[in-house]
Amino acid sequence: MMQLLQNSSWTIRKLFKLRDEVQPLIKHVIGDGDSTFLWLDHWHNVSPLYNVFGYNIVRNVGSSLLAKVSSIIHEGEWQWPRQRNRAIMQIMGSTPLTLKPNPLVADSVIWIPARHGMFSVISALQDFRTPLPKEIDWAIHHLKNSGFLSSLYKLAMAGSVYHIWRARNECIFCNKQPFSEAVFDRIINDVRDKVYSWKKVGVSHGIKVFCKA
Repeated sequence: MMQLLQNSSWTIRKLFKLRDEVQPLIKHVIGDGDSTFLWLDHWHNVSPLYNVFGYNIVRNVGSSLLAKVSSIIHEGEWQWPRQRNRAIMQIMGSTPLTLKPNPLVADSVIWIPARHGMFSVISALQDFRTPLPKEIDWAIHHLKNSGFLSSLYKLAMAGSVYHIWRARNECIFCNKQPFSEAVFDRIINDVRDKVYSWKKVGVSHGIKVFCKA
């Protein structure tokens, strides 16, 4: 997984904290199970299973960390490993009767805080109002327009989500472990490049300083 340096900035530490808080809010609804990670994604009542039971359960049942939920589905029914493993028995016992696969439809992902299940900046800000009251309250009251600061804030948020997700995929699929400072540099560079491309933004002294930082 991504490594956090001891001398990481306050911003980096906040991003890492948000990563752990955001994951339970992203729910995978199982259809055929082909696009949901069995051990890494949030789809079960006690998932992500890897966070709860660790790597031992993956190894003991002869599975892979990148296994999909479809690997435990057979003819539209759950087919859990037959090993008498306490963790597996606990997972089976906590699986509600309403949680059933549907091989006729693909998996879907929902954003739990929103009623319609779709992610929005507003729903995210409202959900994180308590953990980050000062930052979020300031953003809500001062960044309502489409000016430079508002656009920059939204761009920074989108860039942070994208590059942290990209770093997660590098850990899982490429066996890379990028340091947090490297991810932060990607975010800064991406945001800077996007700001340079904004033709309608006036080139003030503050913007020049930001772009050259």
